[in-house]
Amino acid sequence: MMAAALLVVGLTACGGKQKTVANDDAEQTDEAAEVGDVVRGELGAFELRGPVKECVWNYGSYEQTYTFDEKGMWTTRDGRVPWDGWASKRDEQGRIIHMGDGDIEEVFEYNDKGLRTVYAYHDLEYGYKTYYTYDENDEVIEVKDVNWYNNEESNPRVNKFKVLERDSHGNWTKRDIGQGVISTRQITYYE
Repeated sequence: MMAAALLVVGLTACGGKQKTVANDDAEQTDEAAEVGDVVRGELGAFELRGPVKECVWNYGSYEQTYTFDEKGMWTTRDGRVPWDGWASKRDEQGRIIHMGDGDIEEVFEYNDKGLRTVYAYHDLEYGYKTYYTYDENDEVIEVKDVNWYNNEESNPRVNKFKVLERDSHGNWTKRDIGQGVISTRQITYYE
């Protein structure tokens, strides 16, 4: 379920110069967002900060590529506009909060800092909801997945997360997502 929840959150390329930052524990640069800052655009739905252009996210068993524009708004998932041909709604900050075609629906909720707190997905036969818990540094430390159908939740599963590596912008690039699964990200930034 965790992989499926993260699946919804993918993006792909925009124009402009790019800079790829290696996976290391380097200290944050001046471009890194401070803890407590409001996250730009929709980057908070993807646990990203800074001038992110593209994020290739490996979930352990599959990979997705997400892209963003220079304002931090989500533009593509695996080269496609995810809501193309779907009805979609955005909040006052322009962030996607709902998209669907009647058979498949995806819902995003954010906190005051722009970080995703809930992601929900359902189709005609199945649904799930994911709740995100953050620490004082605005890092996801726990994810709770539940089956969700007919507005009822059941079968809760909880995974604890631990960041293993960060890039110079402070974004995690390697993380233990529980149950022996390591997730990695390769992040490209606008200059």
